[in-house]
Amino acid sequence: MGSKAPFCLTLLLLLAAACGPAAHAHDVVELPHHGSALKEQISSTKIPARLKSGSGLCSACENFTSEAVTYLGKEQTQDRIMEFLHDACSQSFSFEQKCVELMDSYATLLFAKITEIRPEAFCKRYGLCRDTTLL
Repeated sequence: MGSKAPFCLTLLLLLAAACGPAAHAHDVVELPHHGSALKEQISSTKIPARLKSGSGLCSACENFTSEAVTYLGKEQTQDRIMEFLHDACSQSFSFEQKCVELMDSYATLLFAKITEIRPEAFCKRYGLCRDTTLL
């Protein structure tokens, strides 16, 4: 596997975890505009492919997701990510301490959310797998 594939999957997992399992297909965002609030509907992005469980792409998604969740759940991996984030904060000069506090707080929540990801549900949510039911 190329070096970009694990990074892209990791990024996708981080973004999905940030959305949380309670995210809806449509969220309402309030945008202030000249004293009034505008409402903008934002649709979540889904990959258009619909594959049944057990298909090649579905299985690959479930396997990659499982590997990424396992990798991101390791303390050593989390420590390396935190080190990277703290290094990035050190470049924010006067905001360094606040940046570190935010990274520590949100990274802990993010890592906790990542451990809740279930590969089957994750891949179904993004349209790479679907339930098959017999009538």
